[in-house]
Amino acid sequence: MAPDAGKELHDIPKLYIEVMGVRVYIISILFIILISCKKEEASPNGAANLSERAVMILNEGNFRSANASLSVYYPQANEVHQDQYSRANQGVPLGDVAQSLSLINGNYWLLVNNSSRIEVLEPNNLQAIGRVSGLNSPRYCIAGPNQKVYVSDLYEKVIYVVDANNYGLSKRIATQGWTEEMVLLDDRLFVCQADSNWVLVINTTNDSLEHRIPTAKQPLSMVLDNHNMLWVACSGGINDSEPALMKIDPASLSIELDLRVPDASLSIGDLDTSPDGSHLFFSMGDIYKMNVSDTSLPTVPWHQNPTANYYAMGVDPISGEVYLSDAIDYTQDGIVYRLDPDAKLISQFKVGLIPGFFYFEVP
Repeated sequence: MAPDAGKELHDIPKLYIEVMGVRVYIISILFIILISCKKEEASPNGAANLSERAVMILNEGNFRSANASLSVYYPQANEVHQDQYSRANQGVPLGDVAQSLSLINGNYWLLVNNSSRIEVLEPNNLQAIGRVSGLNSPRYCIAGPNQKVYVSDLYEKVIYVVDANNYGLSKRIATQGWTEEMVLLDDRLFVCQADSNWVLVINTTNDSLEHRIPTAKQPLSMVLDNHNMLWVACSGGINDSEPALMKIDPASLSIELDLRVPDASLSIGDLDTSPDGSHLFFSMGDIYKMNVSDTSLPTVPWHQNPTANYYAMGVDPISGEVYLSDAIDYTQDGIVYRLDPDAKLISQFKVGLIPGFFYFEVP
């Protein structure tokens, strides 16, 4: 296999493969001859001590294999504890494709995509205390006003509105397709609608869709900067269209900046900000960093590792450290790299199968 084969496959949007329902077969064919050997530090496997600030790492597991897991990492002690959901819940498996995690009403809401549910966990011991059922394929959730929680979905063509107190579905806001990451600003909810190339604008006072903002192809990730400007990463699809990073003014609902990548084989994803919101981080094979005042995309990577198959990225909102997950060949436990704000490696450690999401506790 060519030296950049892993990089090329990283550029295939992971969500698109999942949508097609053939992720596991693509992985089996394309990665069967990829072997990656890395020496790792030993990691404790006992119960986590959640009195210390932790980083939650969701390991997706293989599609339709129900082998998702939760790893808990303690930056100060440099310790990682594996399979913490099952350990806290009498050995019950987490389920099929762990997608994302949010803190809502003081509890963790853990979305398990292909298992069609949200597990509500007590944060001090990770024990399940509730469940949101009746979903199709939940992706992300965000707290709204009046004890409402909004949930995006891969297949259902709705944004679910969930009661944060009793975990029941109170409303479905009709969309026209697959929805992804969301940002709440004042009384507006901004939603990436990936398959229709829009950012949806939902009025949270009456839960109605009030506007659609056209974007480049496949908007997946979204953040607010320190000027309350909305940045959207559009993957471009699979070798289909130019990926783009777009800046939207949430007040006027207009596109202020449209930065295209003239290479359809690449893909922009995993958008995040520095703790002060002055810089953007995003993955495009390598990891890039740019000032929010820049009017062009950076040409030199902030960090690159040609041997890694980067799958997910997260920026610690307290320390500014950048966490990168390496899915390796999608059949063995992945690796997380922890970098300081100058891109120097602090540590690396093994986690579960296909680490795909980071949640950083904030004191």
